[in-house]
Amino acid sequence: MEISEYRNHGRKPITLPSGLKGFVRAPNLLDMAAYPKLFSGMSGAPSEEEQYALTGEWVHCILRRCFVPERGSMTDKEPGRCLPDELSIHELAPADADAIFTAVTALQNEAAAPAPGEGAPEGDKFPHD
Repeated sequence: MEISEYRNHGRKPITLPSGLKGFVRAPNLLDMAAYPKLFSGMSGAPSEEEQYALTGEWVHCILRRCFVPERGSMTDKEPGRCLPDELSIHELAPADADAIFTAVTALQNEAAAPAPGEGAPEGDKFPHD
């Protein structure tokens, strides 16, 4: 397998409602490590205020790290401070952000679901003694 093939493994092409093309991928451990607050929320039941902050961190992580614009990169720089091939998450239209979040969530669900014939024996049935 070549590096470019490996790099694109797990990426899915997407065209956003605005017409911008790119790729989405499921978040990995390194993505989450860049957002340590996500790990702190895993211990105990967070309050409503903490849950709101964690949701914001999760959305930021997905928009910043799980979408790769075609021939460019995502950044969290303020608008006007980006290089020509950078797109700030602050510049994303709400419909585009929603499409990215929906596509990444679908990838996560796809990765979490067992493949047909895997997981529980005989599909959803438990084995009998």
